[in-house]
Amino acid sequence: MSGDLEIIVSGDASLSIQISGDGYLGSTIDISGQSGDIFPIPGVSPGGYAGGAVNERGQGPGGGTSSSAPGGAGHGGTGSHPTQNSGRTYGDGKITSLLGGSGGGGFVVDTTGGGGGGALAVDANGSLTIDSSILALGGNGIGGSAGGSGGSIRLSADDLSLTTNSLLDVTGGANGGAGGRIFLSGRVTLNNDGEDNLVANPGEGANIGSGGSVRFDRLIAQANLLAFSGTLTIDTNLGIMEHSDGTLHYGIIEDRTYRHSDGTTWPYSVCHFVFEEIQLGGSLVINLKGENGLILEARSGDFILGADIRADGGHSSNVSGSGGIAILGGYDGAAAGQLLGNGPGKPSESSEQGHGAGHGAVGSGGASEIGHPSLSNLLGGSSGGSSSQDGSGAGGGSIQLKAAGKLKVEPNVIVSANGGNGVRSSASGAGGSIRLDGQSIENFGRIEAKSGQGVKLSGTSQTRGSSGGRIALYAQAEIHSGNLDVSGEWMSNPGSIFIGEIILHPPSIWIRNLGF
Repeated sequence: MSGDLEIIVSGDASLSIQISGDGYLGSTIDISGQSGDIFPIPGVSPGGYAGGAVNERGQGPGGGTSSSAPGGAGHGGTGSHPTQNSGRTYGDGKITSLLGGSGGGGFVVDTTGGGGGGALAVDANGSLTIDSSILALGGNGIGGSAGGSGGSIRLSADDLSLTTNSLLDVTGGANGGAGGRIFLSGRVTLNNDGEDNLVANPGEGANIGSGGSVRFDRLIAQANLLAFSGTLTIDTNLGIMEHSDGTLHYGIIEDRTYRHSDGTTWPYSVCHFVFEEIQLGGSLVINLKGENGLILEARSGDFILGADIRADGGHSSNVSGSGGIAILGGYDGAAAGQLLGNGPGKPSESSEQGHGAGHGAVGSGGASEIGHPSLSNLLGGSSGGSSSQDGSGAGGGSIQLKAAGKLKVEPNVIVSANGGNGVRSSASGAGGSIRLDGQSIENFGRIEAKSGQGVKLSGTSQTRGSSGGRIALYAQAEIHSGNLDVSGEWMSNPGSIFIGEIILHPPSIWIRNLGF
């Protein structure tokens, strides 16, 4: 399908196309949701759900709630103003069920919510080339109503190729719609020659939701990862590791769920790279980017780390009032406005002097401890509360280093997932998570999952601020734990250090909580 051909897709059912041979798409397919309207309920896209009628909840499993401040629809992420039963995520990264986006909540007076984007699946037994745009956008909210969430695009083939002209877009509708889901599967090869052509952003507006998911399934060739110079950039959103010499490696993004003690569920994702043996050091610089946590695994041999790996949360701005930006599973800081923060460890009380977030211990203002010292859930750190003038620091990220043989962190190397700092009266971010697994572990460097530094109210004796994160070490043989730091902001809220099946040699270890 190409040339001047116009493709019109109608109806309310999801569209699945099966190609027995090779396929080529050179014409645009648009199955976006409709924007809100005055009084009438907007029509539905193929596979998507309608926006909410006036003063009614949006339709679909992630439909947004209705009120004077209606909620955006959820799908691959959460919509704006989510509740226990509205605006939540649904489905999975592989789009196992071909569901479109949900509808945004209707305004209490006179406007309906935006509809959800549609759902499209294309599978080819041979090759499939995408040389145009596929759009499954959420419909915009208007006049106070909320946006619908982006839809679903699932493409699979033996050889899947996206050209420089390709664009897959499942952005949510304006005013709170969450991003949708994109899944690409190349059973033999998967090549994407486009740039920034896989889009799952939240809709624009004053009240925004969160981004959706982009996932890949491709053959991963086992190899050694040996790098001693240049720059190694790891993008956990795209599952791509690229060295400055042009060498590429690919990872798999795994979707997981954490259930908090209050019964709420928090979806999170990690990007998993697997090699036979890993040696990183010399003058190598490791650059980390992306929202998903990181797992680096040497499946058949040793993992020798001689270069810094830093997944620290960003500091809040002292100029714009914006919160810090997180990477690798941490939660972004809250913007100015006495907001609570983000993540399962955020405080439950707002304040002009922002309260700190919890992780390996409690924060302040009702911020609870999250996860478990064993790091069975590889969670990033939450962010604390903002003040009226300043945003808060972001939470630290999440990293797991794993080896079938020896795992060694060389002298002067830092592995960190520290929280970001607040500014003036805003809170910091909590420390993140670092887990090490090996037949044996030798840490001659420094491993940190500390909180950031936020508002101080009463000097060093304060009982306010964010907690440290979590560090866990697992080995069948000897563990040389070395220098570990999970400091919190006040004396009684450092994070946790968990060491299992150990022979412990602690020449310079900072342990406040030791679990077995």
